[in-house]
Amino acid sequence: MFFGDLEIVHCVSYIYLGCPFTEDGKLSSVLKIHEGRAEETANKFSIFCAVNSQMPFCLKRRVFEACLLSALMYGCESWLCSNISPIEKHYARLIRILLGVRERTPVDLCIVEAGFVPLADKISEFRKRAVKKLLVNQEAEDVQGKKYTGLLYAYCSHGAQPSQ
Repeated sequence: MFFGDLEIVHCVSYIYLGCPFTEDGKLSSVLKIHEGRAEETANKFSIFCAVNSQMPFCLKRRVFEACLLSALMYGCESWLCSNISPIEKHYARLIRILLGVRERTPVDLCIVEAGFVPLADKISEFRKRAVKKLLVNQEAEDVQGKKYTGLLYAYCSHGAQPSQ
């Protein structure tokens, strides 16, 4: 199909603004692509920590939070599934790299030692923040005579409808 001089062809997946999209629309497919990209990020961070072994932990942690968490969790507000284990494995690996401990060190101990929270809690926090932002923006906007407040409320409260 052509659109002016541009030819549009079928593809299995693509990345738009950093978020992967797949032809089947399944979240598991998206997380697999995201997992592959997280592997690259973990390797880069491992090299960074090896090269900067004398860097204070507080600075390594700031790099971890600013660069790695944003890359690992980009688009997590839209992950409406409970199976985030592939991403949790990378989160655990990155924390172990940050701390400089062995792969067999229990992840719960590493999370506490590094002062982080479990990934599922972090994703919930991101989702809540995104929904609150949408609520504030959607209260002011009226799209085709319908406000999306009820839909967002239902999403937040797991199916409960707001009282009218």
